[in-house]
Amino acid sequence: HVYAATAFGSEHQTTRGCLDALMDIDSISPEKPVRVLDVGTGAGILALAAAKLWPGSRIVAVGIDDEAVLVARQNAADNGVEKQITAALSDGYQSAVVQQNAPYDVILANILARPLIAMAGDMAKNLKKGGYAVISGFIDNQTDWVVGEHEKYGLKLKRLYEKDNWRAALLEKDND
Repeated sequence: HVYAATAFGSEHQTTRGCLDALMDIDSISPEKPVRVLDVGTGAGILALAAAKLWPGSRIVAVGIDDEAVLVARQNAADNGVEKQITAALSDGYQSAVVQQNAPYDVILANILARPLIAMAGDMAKNLKKGGYAVISGFIDNQTDWVVGEHEKYGLKLKRLYEKDNWRAALLEKDND
């Protein structure tokens, strides 16, 4: 039920790494996440997975591309989770819909190394204390650079996922 023609497909290594991280959040989080943000949602695959995993959650799925937002909306409807997912246009964390729903229990960002680094501070600011972030879209030799930038903002590496040369990381925001 997912049309990824204009976005990364569900078989991409970064997507698989993020899905593994979602399953880990589900098993380690003391309570089920309610507020979830998917930055750079593309076809909405991660938002869909979060909606199915956490039926009580409300997900804001944003992207910078009109077509991707429409595809994400259609995929949410096709999968019966359109009431849970709000797909909207946003340049990172800048839009009103992102800011009005913060702070988030979980933030997902499967984009690329440079935008992840550029938005690390915004990610930390919009994530609740003790919340989880899943980042992906970077390769092996970018790991220290990308994760290190997030650590500067109080996000600790919990687990790294390796799929071929691609990496995904599960981060947890400090409670203090």
